[in-house]
Amino acid sequence: MPASLLTPRDFGAQGGGADDSGALRQAFDQMASGQTLWFDEPYFVGQDGQNPWCLKLTKLISMRSLNALGGIFPLASLASGVRILHVAPGAALLGSAHWRFDGLTLGDGSRGGTALYLDTTVDGAQFAKPVIENANIFGANDAPGLHHINVDSGAGNPNHNGGMYGASIRNNRIVNGVRLEVSGDSNVIAQNIISGAGVGIYVHTVGGGAAEGGASHCSIIDNNITSLGGALRVDKARRLFFKRNNCEQIAPGG
Repeated sequence: MPASLLTPRDFGAQGGGADDSGALRQAFDQMASGQTLWFDEPYFVGQDGQNPWCLKLTKLISMRSLNALGGIFPLASLASGVRILHVAPGAALLGSAHWRFDGLTLGDGSRGGTALYLDTTVDGAQFAKPVIENANIFGANDAPGLHHINVDSGAGNPNHNGGMYGASIRNNRIVNGVRLEVSGDSNVIAQNIISGAGVGIYVHTVGGGAAEGGASHCSIIDNNITSLGGALRVDKARRLFFKRNNCEQIAPGG
């Protein structure tokens, strides 16, 4: 591994099943938007005090794996419903480097809650063109594997563009589905294997009113969806494309 690549061990992580929550939080504090944190082994994390997450990332620090072992896993003591990684870019990050989450395993499907929680509910928060690919994203205890949440729209709302737009969510394994809640234009969900509890893909795009009808061009293409709650639910969208998906609803226990 090139010495120039930053890994959690550069910030004091031990690996080997130890609680590396503090080291990963230190990495997020010390690194700058546009940098990449590389993972080459499993690291375990626990809840951050009374917060509903283990790790919170407020900068666009990309996270990528060097091999099949790299990832972030919950400690055995993690309570049900606690998010593994809460990403919350603030308004000041508009126009910053794009964010990549590539190749990691996040969560284990049995402890905690949502594995990857993307939060643009702060006024003016922007998450342009994030890339989430080649990852294993495990929601637990009926919580979605991947969840984007944004504030509802209005003509004067700073997040009227949906907060997250132009996202590429590709070639992942996602347990407990994808939930896009008041999201923006041109998000792509393609070539994923989606399974587990709930609806495979839930879409509610942002919109200024009934006449506007929601953001446009959400493309859902070439996924394999075997979620227990069905393949797709759409509450609000314009020009949504649902093509060539293999949908096989499986009854619980069957």
